[in-house]
Amino acid sequence: MLDLQTQLMINCSAVSALRPLARSPKRSIRKEVCWIISNITAGSKDQIQSVIDNLLIPPLIEYLSTAELEVRKEAAWAISNATNGTPEQVQYLVKQRCIKPLCELLAFHADARLVTVALEALENILKAGKNAVPGCNLYTSQIDAAGLDQLQTLQCHDNQTVSKAATRIVENYFAADKQVQYKTLFTDDVERLNDISLKAAAHQAEIRLRDAEAAAEEARIAEDLAKEAAKEAAAAAEKAAAKRTAADKVAVKTAAKKKAADKATAAAQKAAAERAAAKQAAAEQVAVEMARAERAAAEKAAAEQAAEEQVTAEKVAAVRAAREASAEPMSESLMFDLAATPRLERAQLEEMGFAPSEGMEWLLVDQRADSKMAMLSDMGFMDEAANRAALDNAEGSVSKALELLC
Repeated sequence: MLDLQTQLMINCSAVSALRPLARSPKRSIRKEVCWIISNITAGSKDQIQSVIDNLLIPPLIEYLSTAELEVRKEAAWAISNATNGTPEQVQYLVKQRCIKPLCELLAFHADARLVTVALEALENILKAGKNAVPGCNLYTSQIDAAGLDQLQTLQCHDNQTVSKAATRIVENYFAADKQVQYKTLFTDDVERLNDISLKAAAHQAEIRLRDAEAAAEEARIAEDLAKEAAKEAAAAAEKAAAKRTAADKVAVKTAAKKKAADKATAAAQKAAAERAAAKQAAAEQVAVEMARAERAAAEKAAAEQAAEEQVTAEKVAAVRAAREASAEPMSESLMFDLAATPRLERAQLEEMGFAPSEGMEWLLVDQRADSKMAMLSDMGFMDEAANRAALDNAEGSVSKALELLC
């Protein structure tokens, strides 16, 4: 069931999609890619071949030596599972120089699981080398040079799984009685190896051709995507230009409305200023007319007062002359004549020889009141009741009565 799911994923070109991700700068992505590949290489030989065909083995072997420890572990699982493939597939792994980094993993004594994975891979490689050429193992010399010392050390490892695996490898492939002539190959063996190398070279050429075809397809897809992106960019540019045009029209309309509003505001302000100026001028004209009327009234009142004072002086002089000529009391006709005299004062009566009496007080009060009423009537205030009330409130003062009436 697991192989079927893996094959479905391979059929959907998922393996080719892992190639760029295997070179990702992010550690977490590289780790997950190695984990996915380890699950593929744990499947059938065809599934292992799909990993080889998509050139995913070189980055895995590189990570065995240079990557972070957690990435190295996942890469070790992927390579170890791949060593269960065909002799040709194992030979491809060896040609990609997987033996040395696998031997380097044997130094991680504290991580028994990682060491076990590396031992399983090396043992699978040695099995494939033993079966490739009768009487000679193709890969013993490389493991001897890169990791035999570590294998011998691991025979004493605390973990029994590790120690048993190391002992088994040493005894089966590196024991003194089994040191066959792996350094010397016969002519037919060399020819067989050459045939294998030629087949591997042809297979590599086929892989490169498929890679080139895949690259061309990817380039075509990228070109199509670029064309689509260019079309979308052109459409977006046209849309943006249309939006800018609409925005410009709105801005022009807004500016025209603002200009009209400013013009209307200026006209309204000007009209308001003109109305205020007209009102101010009218008020100033009214004030001038009122001042002129007040001056005229004051001049008229002064003239009348002067005339009244002149009449009073003449009558006083006449009365004084009459009193000097005769010691008789003032006649009724003279009393009424004096009552009709404007601006007659108490001092003037006393000067004429009249002692204070009730008749004289009546005369003064009555002629004063009548003369003040006459003054108010001459000034244009014709309502006698209002004039008398104003005089009463002003305590007889004509000027205060005028203020009240105005």
